[in-house]
Amino acid sequence: MHGYAPSVPRRLVRLAARAVVRALGLTGASTWSNEITQALNPTATVDFDGVALRFRTGNGRLLWRVRTFLEEEPLMLRWIAGMGPEDVVLDIGANAGLYSVAMARRAGRVYACELDPLNVGLIHENALLNGVQDRVVVLPVACAATDGVVEVHFRDLSPGDALQSMGRPQPIPTRLGSRPHISPVLTLSLDGIWSRANLPRPTKIKIDVDGNERTVLEGIRELCASAREIYYEDFQLAESQQLFADLLALGFDEVERASLGLSTSPGAAQVNGYNRVLRRRDS
Repeated sequence: MHGYAPSVPRRLVRLAARAVVRALGLTGASTWSNEITQALNPTATVDFDGVALRFRTGNGRLLWRVRTFLEEEPLMLRWIAGMGPEDVVLDIGANAGLYSVAMARRAGRVYACELDPLNVGLIHENALLNGVQDRVVVLPVACAATDGVVEVHFRDLSPGDALQSMGRPQPIPTRLGSRPHISPVLTLSLDGIWSRANLPRPTKIKIDVDGNERTVLEGIRELCASAREIYYEDFQLAESQQLFADLLALGFDEVERASLGLSTSPGAAQVNGYNRVLRRRDS
């Protein structure tokens, strides 16, 4: 079961924090509370690629993402290490942009596609915090076959959250947060965007879309067909397996994989699936 289940110590910390907020009058109704909130500037750093990367925190999930950056997906970090200035990277399912920022340290341009509006702002801020804002283009949309609007099922209302599902409840077993909801989100075909805008085609594509694989592939099939490498998170759902088969049919071979069972996600049970690196046979 995916999703965070707070431990007893964490629950006690939360109760203490709420008590402090009430005691100091930080409930949001005063100039004092708003100035204090504005003055808070929580970030955390991680050493990667010879530099200290700095990312916005502000809740437990965002802090966990920074603290586990080097251990959550080692295959991803090896993949990023092979990027160079000639690479154009499309990061689909960018979340808060931690990997997008790491990619932008090496690649010439990164297009970070993310459907959660709270995460979109984090991508922009994290790029700015690390001085790579000139190499990161944020795409604040859901990728699909056609341009339009889709009802997205959000498991919570929290920066850094994941497992949003397009047009249906999440097929991956997950705990809901305190504010699950359904909201309309703009969909665009990324194939269409690249064609209309005459953008440089991605050499490398990351697909980490939590059960939305079939919908997403229909919006990037042409881009995948011309890419050299694809990093794909496969949850072993029937649709996930079909996407993997489709990518192989487009001319890719799997060159490396790592089990998702090694995930350090807080509260997560053992997960079946793989992170896969696929490379075009003629590259």
